[in-house]
Amino acid sequence: MELNDLYEIANRNNIKVMDFNLPENTAVTIEIGDGCYVGVNPAVFTSSRQEKVVIAHELGHIETGSLYSVGENKTERCKKEAKAQKWAVESLVPFDQLKEAIDKGYDDNQSLAEYFDVTEEFMFNVLLYYRKKQ
Repeated sequence: MELNDLYEIANRNNIKVMDFNLPENTAVTIEIGDGCYVGVNPAVFTSSRQEKVVIAHELGHIETGSLYSVGENKTERCKKEAKAQKWAVESLVPFDQLKEAIDKGYDDNQSLAEYFDVTEEFMFNVLLYYRKKQ
């Protein structure tokens, strides 16, 4: 999935993605009335890969119904963060495509990150996620 695909998902679902100055975060997702909004701080993105990973994670909160408030307890926040991350992982790096990439010789974190056009940190977490699932 490409960055444009993520913006298309947002558009199709009437999710507004807006630039927003966030001093402590790269992005935030909020629900106001019947609408969801993703505010992103483009000044902190060092690459389109980073933007892609962040947008996927924020869409994951919406797509899985795992939005939370700042005052929510830590355990619940962690569960909802995990749901959003799972959606991002499975959307950006589906397991069958990961297996195909490995079969083609992309067998280290850096080459897999390049192949899927995601950050190395995200790919590291992808590999951990699928290892735990096995």
